[in-house]
Amino acid sequence: ETLGARPLGHPPAQFLLLARGRKPRHDPPAKSKIGRVATPPAVDPVELFVLTEHYWQYRQTVHAQEFVTEVRRKVHEARAGVLAERKALQDAAEHRELMAAGSA
Repeated sequence: ETLGARPLGHPPAQFLLLARGRKPRHDPPAKSKIGRVATPPAVDPVELFVLTEHYWQYRQTVHAQEFVTEVRRKVHEARAGVLAERKALQDAAEHRELMAAGSA
């Protein structure tokens, strides 16, 4: 017999603790909630303005960071392309020299 093994015939679900959850959607509402009308909370115009302003500043900052990243990526790709082209030209010249030396 091993330590920590569950007894035979007992599924592991019996060791789980049950947790309370939400009421299923198809169950009717409670008697005290039948006449209740859900009203959304009131919107404070000053708070909405401040939130909108902060969100606008946040989006502007994120767009600026994305733009800088894109510019840096394009510069890097351009440099890499120029270096790759230069390397290809050097390889082609070296290949021509070796072929000329080999045929002579």
